[in-house]
Amino acid sequence: MSNVITIPTINYYEDPSENWGGYQYVTIKDVVNRFMLTYVGDDRILPSNTKRYQVIYHAKRALQELNYDALKEVKTMELELGDALQLILPIDYVNWVRVSYVDQNGRYHPIMQNSDTTIVTASYLQDNKFNIIFDQEGYPLEGESVTFNNAKSTDLGNVNQFDVSDYISMSGDVGGPNYGGANYGLDTSKANKNGTFNIDKKLGIIQFSSDLKYRVIALEYLSDGLEFSDESEIEVHKMAEACLINYIAWQMLHTKYNVQEYIINRFRKEYFSQLNNTKLRMADIDGEKIMQLLKGRRTWLA
Repeated sequence: MSNVITIPTINYYEDPSENWGGYQYVTIKDVVNRFMLTYVGDDRILPSNTKRYQVIYHAKRALQELNYDALKEVKTMELELGDALQLILPIDYVNWVRVSYVDQNGRYHPIMQNSDTTIVTASYLQDNKFNIIFDQEGYPLEGESVTFNNAKSTDLGNVNQFDVSDYISMSGDVGGPNYGGANYGLDTSKANKNGTFNIDKKLGIIQFSSDLKYRVIALEYLSDGLEFSDESEIEVHKMAEACLINYIAWQMLHTKYNVQEYIINRFRKEYFSQLNNTKLRMADIDGEKIMQLLKGRRTWLA
């Protein structure tokens, strides 16, 4: 008799409450259970009195490292920008990948980070002699900062991105404001017409230039994968499961007293070997995609 469990696929495809695509993930709870079964015991590398909470701790740390280095599963948040010209960073935000505004056709227009200014947290009021004004309790009075909020992308040291339509007229005649070297000496690292943004990690906000007011902003960012506290809700991709288990074993042995160094080094090497394999698997690189990218190698640039 076959031991294969038959799952009615009609429930998966027709029930919106099903976890579509969930088969590619495994929970941290299952990973910890498999680790305890394989590595913990009287005749195993870890003694039978190994605490489960220690394994869970190292499993979560391993997931964080994998999300920073290998998995990099990007999340996206879309919000409309109001008068305050700022958005609160997502609760599970770690680092940003791309910030864009979304046009009416749903296309993303990348916004450039402005490294020439910072978000001012306090703007002290001054008298006519430029002395700071204090209140009765001795604290400085603060006003509203206008350094970033009221600035446009062109006011922050950036120029409009070169547009071919400004160089060649509709009739085909050469002309326009960019003709004759008007953009000569342009700092291409700052050439931008989509607006600018700045992030204050301490305040937990991302602030935009005023020309992006009322636009829909798309923030693509990385998380550490630990937005849920319950181990049965935290998931990791199955392609990274072996790497996760090797990290747990390495760290458990590394922090244990009286373990021979060659054993620790063996699991350390196995972890980094699995990490490289995970990176290659998650990179999703194949010959067809490379050939598609190389099709434009002979394209002439105007």
